[in-house]
Amino acid sequence: MIALLGTGSSIAERSGTPERPPVDDAQVRAFLDAQKGSWHDRNVPESDGKLLYDLVVKNKYKDILEIGTSTGHSTIWLAWACSKNGGKVTTIEIDEGRHKQALAHFKQAGVQDYVDARLGDAHHLVQELNGSFDFVFSDADKEWYTNYFIHAYPKLRVGGCFTAHNISMRGRGGTKEFMDYIKTVPHLETTVDSTGGGVSISYKRASAPLPGAGPALDAKVKALLEKKRGTWRDMNVSESDGKLLSDLIVKRNYQNVLEIGTSTGHSTIWLAWACSKTGGMVTTIEIDENRHKQAVANLAEAGLRHYVDARLADAHELVKQFKGPFDFVFSDADKEWYKNYFVDVYPKLKIGGCFTAHNVSTRGNRRGGGIAEFLDYLKTLPDVETTISTDSRAGISISYKRPQ
Repeated sequence: MIALLGTGSSIAERSGTPERPPVDDAQVRAFLDAQKGSWHDRNVPESDGKLLYDLVVKNKYKDILEIGTSTGHSTIWLAWACSKNGGKVTTIEIDEGRHKQALAHFKQAGVQDYVDARLGDAHHLVQELNGSFDFVFSDADKEWYTNYFIHAYPKLRVGGCFTAHNISMRGRGGTKEFMDYIKTVPHLETTVDSTGGGVSISYKRASAPLPGAGPALDAKVKALLEKKRGTWRDMNVSESDGKLLSDLIVKRNYQNVLEIGTSTGHSTIWLAWACSKTGGMVTTIEIDENRHKQAVANLAEAGLRHYVDARLADAHELVKQFKGPFDFVFSDADKEWYKNYFVDVYPKLKIGGCFTAHNVSTRGNRRGGGIAEFLDYLKTLPDVETTISTDSRAGISISYKRPQ
């Protein structure tokens, strides 16, 4: 066993768990011995696997979330620990090849009944997971560590533990930003175990709002919007349209938001500000590198960067690739492509979700061929209920997906 740098409280309240066959310790040890020295491809070293095992067993943790399965080395240690406590590991991997290899490893080690392995994008899946956890291990893309923490922490029980891999006290890049951030979180006690690859161990001693949320964040956003008032050009929405979008999200508690056409981020700020109230996140796409960079800077200044996954890409292609689901979409890119965007994203829109599009005003001569085609297409869909907001001078269509 490994000496721990922190102590955690056992969490007594549990939901019932179906009966599962016990794990054969000899089988797990034999598999790990046979694989010793061969764990590459983003896996943890053995010493870190043992550390995770000890943390879970010592504190009797049962509901485990792992962000970044790789081919399953750390997951096996976590699942083995869960077999002692009657728990289970939910683990997420984005790469299909690594996911399949991990599944094979779980079976060979005999721990498959203690693992719920998800093939998906953790950027979105972490915030979508229901329920609560008492132990989290983050070992995916380091630049997203702070985001993973922000979305997982509200689901972490008091007494629970959030751990992250590849951490040093000096830190760099995303891990430094993460360590700097968690130092500001109230009632969070953090140490770093440097035995292996470096693991931060953070215990949640009491519930408290995360830094940068609530009134403090509101003040920061308002300051940025006031500073920029009257300067939003280059394909951005008006302030009234931004407020309209924000109100739609907050009123219906939407959390999975897609924006097609970031520009320099005015609408994104309103969408992300709304998501800070609902616990959601915005994925936004911009094809122009300069606008993308300016948008990222504006979001950072507004304190909203951790509520946004900003993609520099061609939305014509990227929208097709997203798996979803989304519950709110705002389309404000090339108008001739509005119908195409809708067709590509609509199957990924949840029932009750909302698809909005900008610059569809009936005033004057604003409505072009692409917009007319898009609006005419909406009228043919029996499960789509569309209105055009009269509060928007530019015109925003608001389409709700109803059950068929």
